[in-house]
Amino acid sequence: MNKVLNSSFYFLLLLSLVWISCDSPPHQERGKVLLLCDDYHINNWYQYKDSFIKYDIPVSFFVSHFHQMDAPAIAKLHQLEKSGHEIAYHTLNHIQEGDGVEIELGSYLRTEIDSGFQLMRRAGFNPHVFAFPGDHSKEAWRDSLRSRFPIVRAGSFGYFEYWERRRSFSLQADKPDSFWCYDIGLNSRFTEDDNMLMMLEDVSEGKNIALLFHSFDDSSTPYTTPAETFFALIREFKRDGAEFMTVSGFYNSRKDMLHYADKLRLPKNE
Repeated sequence: MNKVLNSSFYFLLLLSLVWISCDSPPHQERGKVLLLCDDYHINNWYQYKDSFIKYDIPVSFFVSHFHQMDAPAIAKLHQLEKSGHEIAYHTLNHIQEGDGVEIELGSYLRTEIDSGFQLMRRAGFNPHVFAFPGDHSKEAWRDSLRSRFPIVRAGSFGYFEYWERRRSFSLQADKPDSFWCYDIGLNSRFTEDDNMLMMLEDVSEGKNIALLFHSFDDSSTPYTTPAETFFALIREFKRDGAEFMTVSGFYNSRKDMLHYADKLRLPKNE
C-alpha cells in the first residue's frame, strides 16, 4: 500500500513540475548594447583602454578631424582597433548646418565625406560606419551615403524623447530601415531622473540600444561623461547579462552586410 502511495506521490509531483515548466513564460533574451564615442579625444579614450578590456566592452569610435592628428594619435587608434574596438568615421571638420551655415551636398561629399575617408584609408583604417555631427542629417542624402557606408548614424534621442518612444524603439539589425540608426546621448546628467534604471529595464526586456558619449570627465559640461558613473552602468548591464557589440558587429548579423561592405564604391588603396 505504501509503495502505491509513494508511486502516486512521485507521479503527481512529476506532473506538477511538468505543468509548471510548461506554464512558465519563456526566458527573455537580453538586448544588445552598443557603445559609441564621437570626435577626436584620442588621448582620453586611450587612457581607459584597460577598463574597456576589464569589462570586455567593445566601443565604436567615430573619428573626426583626422587630418589634424599626429602619428602618436593615429598609433593609439590602431591599438584600440587591435583591442577589438571599431574605428568609424565622423566627417573631416565636424561641420553642421545652422547658425547661418548651409551645406551643399556635392561639396559636403567631396570634403567632409570622401576626402577624410580617403585619409583614413591611407592610414590603414577602413570605416564601414558613418555618423553625422550632432543631429545634422538629411533624408535626401541617403542614397549618396548608402553607396559609401553600410550604416549611417543619423542622430540622438534626448532623454525626454526617449521616455516617449522607448516602448516602440529598438535597434533592429534585420530591418530595411536599419541603415539609418539612432542613439541615446550619455551626457554628464544621464543618470538623473532614473535614466539608468530605464535603460537597464529596457535591455532586460530585449530592447537593443546604442549609447553615445564623447569623453570621460567629471565636469558638468554637456559633452562629457563621468567615468565612475559610466562604468557603474556597465557593471549593472553586465550583471544583468547584456551583450556589448560594436555597430558593425551588431548590423553584420544580417548575412548580406559583410558582402555589401566589401562592395563600397569608393576605390580601395593600393
